[in-house]
Amino acid sequence: MGNEPHTFKVGKIEARHVPEPDATFDPSAHDVAEPVTGFVDIGVTVDGVFVPLLRRKASGLVADINRVPPAEPEPDSPSE
Repeated sequence: MGNEPHTFKVGKIEARHVPEPDATFDPSAHDVAEPVTGFVDIGVTVDGVFVPLLRRKASGLVADINRVPPAEPEPDSPSE
């Protein structure tokens, strides 16, 4: 291959949930599984390989998303 330049194909931005196993979860004790464990890796694909650029706690990201107020519906444009 030598030292020739290579052009990389960069794909779309992706967010991937990386859950952590919860060792304290006991279904026989009627525990509720917490679905927001672990991290969210945000990155891009380069030639089909995911390259993480940022890692956030999943629970913090979900809390931030839940704080966003719902979008107001856009008014219909008047008919002429």
